[in-house]
Amino acid sequence: MDRSPMQLSPEEIADIEKHKYFLSEKAGHDVGWDAARKDWEKRFANQLRVDRPESKAPAASGMSRWLDRLLVKAGMK
Repeated sequence: MDRSPMQLSPEEIADIEKHKYFLSEKAGHDVGWDAARKDWEKRFANQLRVDRPESKAPAASGMSRWLDRLLVKAGMK
């Protein structure tokens, strides 16, 4: 499938960011965006597209809140 971040919805980007966090935690190091995106697409993308209708939400609202909470927890904000 290999889509660029510009072709992904805000919800998909947020899901990939979460997936990247958990993959990195499990691996003990940062796995990187591309590896997380490819793994996410392989495992979840088709299932989520069927379950989730197109969103009209603002671009980064959900992702921004999630990243803010993550940065606060990590003591970086």
